[in-house]
Amino acid sequence: MEFDNIINAHLKRNLSQGVAGESSESMRKRITDEILDELSKAARAKDHHVSVRDKIAEASVYEYSAHPGIIDLFNAEIKSFQNIFAENQRLVHSTKNPVGGNKRANEIDDLKSTIDSLLRRMLEHRKADCYEHGMVGELKHKLTEELDKTVSVKHKLKLTSTQKVHIHVWTLQQFCKRMEVMQAEWDKKNKPSSILNDNKDRYIQIINARLQHGFTSAAEGQIIGQHLLKVIQQKAIDAENVEKIRAVEGLVWTTNSEKVRLKYFKYLAERVANGEKDEAVKHFQNPTEQIDAWYKKTVDDHRSESLGKMFTSTFENEFASVLRRVKNAGDSAELVSITQECSAGLESLYYQPSSTFSDSATPDDLEVMKIEIVTTMEKSKDQFSHFDDNLFSRPSADVGVMARLGCTARCFCCGALCWGQRGHETDQGETRKHHSSHQPQGLIGSRYNVTHRLLAQSCHDTTDGDLIYFGEYNDSGIKWQAAKEKHFSDWKFDRHYNSRFDELMRWFFSEVHHDIAKCQESSNPATEEDLKRYNCTSLNYVYIMSRIEQEIN
Repeated sequence: MEFDNIINAHLKRNLSQGVAGESSESMRKRITDEILDELSKAARAKDHHVSVRDKIAEASVYEYSAHPGIIDLFNAEIKSFQNIFAENQRLVHSTKNPVGGNKRANEIDDLKSTIDSLLRRMLEHRKADCYEHGMVGELKHKLTEELDKTVSVKHKLKLTSTQKVHIHVWTLQQFCKRMEVMQAEWDKKNKPSSILNDNKDRYIQIINARLQHGFTSAAEGQIIGQHLLKVIQQKAIDAENVEKIRAVEGLVWTTNSEKVRLKYFKYLAERVANGEKDEAVKHFQNPTEQIDAWYKKTVDDHRSESLGKMFTSTFENEFASVLRRVKNAGDSAELVSITQECSAGLESLYYQPSSTFSDSATPDDLEVMKIEIVTTMEKSKDQFSHFDDNLFSRPSADVGVMARLGCTARCFCCGALCWGQRGHETDQGETRKHHSSHQPQGLIGSRYNVTHRLLAQSCHDTTDGDLIYFGEYNDSGIKWQAAKEKHFSDWKFDRHYNSRFDELMRWFFSEVHHDIAKCQESSNPATEEDLKRYNCTSLNYVYIMSRIEQEIN
């Protein structure tokens, strides 16, 4: 509305000095440039002068007032979460127990995964699409609770006060990166300068129409015609966005989180089979991050056979409907009403008639307006009905689509991804527990604490009497039964029914355990004895993949 007022005020001043339609091309360009410059100044005056980073920094100073050096730490980027810790503390099994074997899981990576999940849940719960006041305080509170639980309840990691501060700083930095991306997306639609940029062509068209015809019905008709085309295009874009989401949700492999995981690991297995193991190794180092990135890219890249059809049909239907209503309008007020009704709900597309036109509209003006509206719409139709893939939103931006990925919490002991629904950890009873088809623990680097050989056993192969070693139990050990009850009560460790997935993960370990060992400090590949004991040998890749294919489809 303010942009329209600026345009109208400027044009009235110029038109009062001459007759509409008589200005030269150079004069029209000068006036157009002057108005666009004035609009740009108005937009900049309303744009956010304080960046998201500065807002987060300011909130951090307030929330972390007990740590005066917090800003210096925040501005000095922590490149790796692992750099916070002087030495890696890992979960291991003692070789004293020949049945249970030995585990080595990275407590630091587990904490990192927990914090990533904490950030995601907070943003999903808020349904935030940009930075909001109070976020830093909420994040600090939730993270403090999680770190206290890690130290006093889970006993997974001993943290010094300095390490805790650095963890808070790293979390703030990760939060800031996410907020900057979200804010950039929000700004594209809502920032005044973005609105000006998106509507620049329309404003130029308004200026030209006014300079050519003044504040008359002819000018108003051209302006309405262009406006209606933009509205129709936006409705077609919105319809196509919904259709793209439906297309993704209609894929068989997105039916549930289990199928998503099978699809993902099928993709990784095919690469490993072709000798390309780096991506699989990278996954087992950061399973939550890797599957999240793959899923987003895969759904965003999906192109259905009906791509573009919804956009085209919606545009054609809306175009025909609007054109019919325009032709049947009984007076100029009805034309204005049609234009405003079509724009309802589209905040970025605003239309208000000029007061000059509204006051002087006559029956003759109605016919002139109709002719100009119809002519403008038919003349410029192809420009707005052209299908451009860049116009549409990414399916991964939809909460429902991301819900199909499910919970991406990883097992502390073996790194297996949970197969539960997204957000199920807030449920009551057994459904809140994470569940999965647990995998060979060596896939995330678990190893014997003496030989440093990677472990081929899965969590469900560990017996209740086996001693495991992690955190405060690094020296004395704790029985697996006690560990499950006291520290891993949020997970289920029974054998999963999905034998296809179990076979696939054992095949993965047989193929990449040498590569994983190279990436782990002082680690060695699994022994042939362990591989045989836990059925990680003589696995038929073709047979496994055919069964996976059946499961997915």
